Amino acid sequence: MLRFRPSVGFPLDGLIVIIGIDRILGMFRTAVNVTGDLTACLVFERFFGTIPAVKPVGYKAWVAPSS
Repeated sequence: MLRFRPSVGFPLDGLIVIIGIDRILGMFRTAVNVTGDLTACLVFERFFGTIPAVKPVGYKAWVAPSS
């Protein structure tokens, strides 16, 4: 990128500002993505009801010893 910059005349300061703003916008995109995924999970849960938990093969529930 630094070799390309002089031929176009793009100032380095502008590139630094763009990179800084892109990082903040990337954080917002991630937050929106996570919020959308969680909302979709809640809608799915509300529509289909409780999803049964799948127990692994060989699962044995722990039972407290009787006194």
